[in-house]
Amino acid sequence: MITGKTARSMRLLAAMMASTAFTGVAHAQATDDTDLRAQIQALTAAIEKLQENQAALEARLAEKDKAGVKLAEPSPQAPAQMARAEPAESATEAEPERRPDASAAPVVTAALDSPLGTERRQGDILGTVYAGPGIIEPNPQARKVAAGKGLSFRVPGTDTTIRLGGLIKVDAFSDLSGANLNVVPTDAAAIPINGTAQANRNGHFMMTARQSRFFLGAETDTSLGKVDALVEVDFYGTGGIALLTNPVSPRLRNAYVSVGKVLVGQAFSVFFDLAAAPETLDLTGSVGNGFAIRQPLIRYQTPFGRSGTLTLGIENPEGDFLGADHTSNYPVGAAMSSRVLNQAPDLTARYTWSNDRLRISTAGVLRFINLDTGGASLPFVGPDGDFNFAGSASTVGFGGQVNATLKTFGQDTLSLQANGGPGIGRYMTIPQAISFAQGGAPNGARNPNAGNGAVLGTDGKLRPITSYGATAWYRHYWSDTLRSNITAGHERIENPDNSLPLNYPERLTTLHANLLWNPIPQLGLGIEYVHGYLGLRGQTEANRALGIEDHGELNRVQVSVQYNLF
Repeated sequence: MITGKTARSMRLLAAMMASTAFTGVAHAQATDDTDLRAQIQALTAAIEKLQENQAALEARLAEKDKAGVKLAEPSPQAPAQMARAEPAESATEAEPERRPDASAAPVVTAALDSPLGTERRQGDILGTVYAGPGIIEPNPQARKVAAGKGLSFRVPGTDTTIRLGGLIKVDAFSDLSGANLNVVPTDAAAIPINGTAQANRNGHFMMTARQSRFFLGAETDTSLGKVDALVEVDFYGTGGIALLTNPVSPRLRNAYVSVGKVLVGQAFSVFFDLAAAPETLDLTGSVGNGFAIRQPLIRYQTPFGRSGTLTLGIENPEGDFLGADHTSNYPVGAAMSSRVLNQAPDLTARYTWSNDRLRISTAGVLRFINLDTGGASLPFVGPDGDFNFAGSASTVGFGGQVNATLKTFGQDTLSLQANGGPGIGRYMTIPQAISFAQGGAPNGARNPNAGNGAVLGTDGKLRPITSYGATAWYRHYWSDTLRSNITAGHERIENPDNSLPLNYPERLTTLHANLLWNPIPQLGLGIEYVHGYLGLRGQTEANRALGIEDHGELNRVQVSVQYNLF
């Protein structure tokens, strides 16, 4: 392979040859035939000598490239002579650690190629695009390989580097039993309850490419430090039907800018530990785990102690009490919610410590959950059926998380995580969607977006719902390109002052087991088995008379193909 420096040297050689030839011919016109023939012979010999030197140079370059030793910069005064570079005395000197800079695309960072994972720097593209639930991470064994790093180029005349990239992911699902009401991805709260018509519909198959995503990033060196920016979309927005062209709409995932230690924009919540998220093909992932919330926030991250990192966040709030009406994310012409009135941001914090074998992180969230109908009398769901409420109510919710990841044998790792707290709500992977409303689970909820952060009692008080759970995740490497993950999760939802409906979700369990193969760093293929269990607090007499039980199960097989662009 001929480098840019070598190409410049060869162009200089060619110019010298052309100049020599031109001079020789001009001079030949002023001499006799004997002198002309002599000069032509001399010129031919010189050209042959230069060709021999060029062939020798190319051979040396090929030999040095194969050996991994860089040649010294050629001297402008002697373009045909290359200084020899002495081999480094150690592998460390021959292969220095590569770090992202403004002129080159980032390589796979330690957060992805380390079995334990480390804190990703603010604005790190790999940390937001190529990690998290539902993603086959770039092969952690393929160190120093910039897998799927994206296309990178510097804008002429500026200090800004533009990055383009993303991934293509195609998923195929087959529900062996308990056809999931949300279809994709898996939603434990949407598992059909035994005895319902939906629970009797088995064998559903579907394919989708919605998780494919694309990003545009930029990095600029400034007097304030490195400025990073990223806009990323996937295709899990609203879409049409599969009858003809399977149309889907883009959905904003991330949109942020970071300067030094501060990040502003939409990104993963500080409470969600991205580096410790189990590697599942299923986009939702395990219950009992922190939920992969992305929302507008202001985030500050700094080293803390010898091996620690402290991260603080001020994040966008959203009330998730039972009966909340999330009618708008403020698009043009839309109305505000008639029930949710967010009056203060969510506050989050995380501390992470790690060494070569152990990584520990702890996190907390403080929330202010507010309900306000503006004086309108609106229906809510209580333990004995619907009741109307007019006015306002509020409560304080909070939650905590502890995660530990241990390197066990070889490159294998074991991760344990516990989450919980009164009002932790949407920060855990627990019931959020409308899928378990009446006619779904069913559980009698008549208001959209059931929510699990708090519940309004018939006495007009808003009470936080205590939820807690845990996950256990083990990753095993069969070879450098073949690995497996098994993740088990369980969680439980308490009933504050018996304010929840009888058939509200109470117990959820999931099991994910997969086999992943990276034949090349950019390409990942996998198969995963998912088992889910949903248990309600009980069941109404009317539903029991119809043969509807208080639990349901799901068994699903998912096959995925993922290619990281560039």
